[in-house]
Amino acid sequence: MRLAARTRQRHREEGAAAVEFALVVPILLLLVFGIIDYGLYFSDALAVRSGVREGARQGVVRTCTTMNCLADLVKQRIQPTAAGAKYVQIRVVDPVTRLPAAWKRGNDLLVCAVVKVDGVTGYVPLPDGDTTRASISMRIEQEPDTTAENSWDNDPLPPGGWGFCT
Repeated sequence: MRLAARTRQRHREEGAAAVEFALVVPILLLLVFGIIDYGLYFSDALAVRSGVREGARQGVVRTCTTMNCLADLVKQRIQPTAAGAKYVQIRVVDPVTRLPAAWKRGNDLLVCAVVKVDGVTGYVPLPDGDTTRASISMRIEQEPDTTAENSWDNDPLPPGGWGFCT
């Protein structure tokens, strides 16, 4: 009699474990995918900052002779893990007033970039409208060989606009 009661009780407990597992797995998977998405987002943020800095450095020492060349260089240097749309804006500004200025030694080269980050899972909302942004201002070190352009803004308006790029 006791053996039959133990067998029935064990069968009931086996079903409880399956139900507990079914309740915990979705939460665990959401947590794991969130960790993956945020890890890739922060990796992309570092890649964008690094790419903008490298591009600006190449610009102030005049590796590229045109703004179009410089914009292409910045886009090449930005290597996001989860590829997304890349937007670049480049301007020469006066270091004091921050108004547009001519390309000459002593003025600042302002390079800004926005990358639309596509999450791997899509289940976790990413910060800043799924974009990562970076901007840097560096002092121009080389005088131009010819008449140099002072801005490049041929990309469409990125999500959230260029308000951060000052």
